[in-house]
Amino acid sequence: MRETKESYISQAKSKFNAAESLFLNGSNGEFSVESNGQNTAQLLCLSVELALKSLSMFYNVKPPHGHNLTHIMNNIPSDIPSDYKKLIQELDGMYTLLRYDSDFDEIKDIGDKLTKGSEFLKYVDAKI
Repeated sequence: MRETKESYISQAKSKFNAAESLFLNGSNGEFSVESNGQNTAQLLCLSVELALKSLSMFYNVKPPHGHNLTHIMNNIPSDIPSDYKKLIQELDGMYTLLRYDSDFDEIKDIGDKLTKGSEFLKYVDAKI
């Protein structure tokens, strides 16, 4: 399937909704509290990645392969507001550790990051 900016933003919203639901409602006993935080963070990072790729396609730039959020953001010929840039850079460092370090458990302010992530998705959705 060929990805489009619409399919990317749709997937981003779906992943974000899953992250938000997991954060708000827990996991019904499937995961530990630590794992809930990690899974919420992973889904949030993935949703931001997909939103960035959607924005990239809006500007007719093929999104780079990989999951480096800062790299994807830097390839977008747009002035992304600084508060979103800061969020993306924070998530990028966390995203790498979440994928490759099974002992990573330093997820701080995930609720605040979810709020900012929601705002970023709305920003992208309105732009495209």
